Amino acid sequence: MKNYFCFYLLFALFLFSFNLRAQQPYALTLQLNNNEAVNVYHDEPVLVTVSVSNKEARENSRLNRGANRRLRELDELLAANKISVDSYDKEKKQLNADKRTIGLVTIGKSSRPWYLLLTWKLTNESTGKALPLKLIPMTNPLAEGVAVLDEKGFYLAYFGLAPEELKQIPGGKYLLITSLEGKNSEPVNLDLSNEDMPGSVANGEEILLREGRYYWHTNEPLKAKSYADKMLQKNPNSIDALSLMGDIQILDRAYQPALDSYNKALKEFYRLNPGIGEEPGYLLGSITWLKGQLGQ
Repeated sequence: MKNYFCFYLLFALFLFSFNLRAQQPYALTLQLNNNEAVNVYHDEPVLVTVSVSNKEARENSRLNRGANRRLRELDELLAANKISVDSYDKEKKQLNADKRTIGLVTIGKSSRPWYLLLTWKLTNESTGKALPLKLIPMTNPLAEGVAVLDEKGFYLAYFGLAPEELKQIPGGKYLLITSLEGKNSEPVNLDLSNEDMPGSVANGEEILLREGRYYWHTNEPLKAKSYADKMLQKNPNSIDALSLMGDIQILDRAYQPALDSYNKALKEFYRLNPGIGEEPGYLLGSITWLKGQLGQ
């Protein structure tokens, strides 16, 4: 009877530890063109982004910060004789007892980055048939290989579906899911057309920006520049186009032209948003970095 009991105790402990591993505390988020659902033509590229963060650690950190704020309030109340010592001690003890441990999850190794551990599943909604899909990470910027997920850890990796790849997939409605160590993302919807993009759509600023940004991610500055040029021909003061051009010029190490592009975008931003309280952080950060590179 003793051996029988020990066996089931060990088995129960195994299941408990397995469930702890299976219920990963991190969040895995998947997007297509920065959305959860997209309608695309088969001759346009699709930007795929995957982010991973420690949702549980962030929540625990938020709760602990709230407890610490209340502890400071208690100290002030006690110092001002607005609370009894007994009440102070009782609430302080409870607040400290309720504090949560900030967990740490590490995914990936330098020899096997976390974004290469992702697996992909593309399923046709109508037929239920899964199509083989292997996405290659984009190099600009290349994600960090080891994801150290504490309350602040947030890692983003970029992938792409090129037009050549999309044309190999029959048109239809699809669900795309990515998985990491048994953790699945929420599915995103891909509505793929068998048709080429109409010229009226292809020449729109939104599409030009999206495609230019896509080829910036693939580290193809000449392709990306062709889209930025088209945008600037339509609107020489386009903040998006000028920012994209600056990003492309940085790829080419053309730092002074890049600085000129960002400064022009910044001037246009302030012209369109007089008295705005929120600063354009990306533009200002890029300008500061470039001035450092140029010794200004």
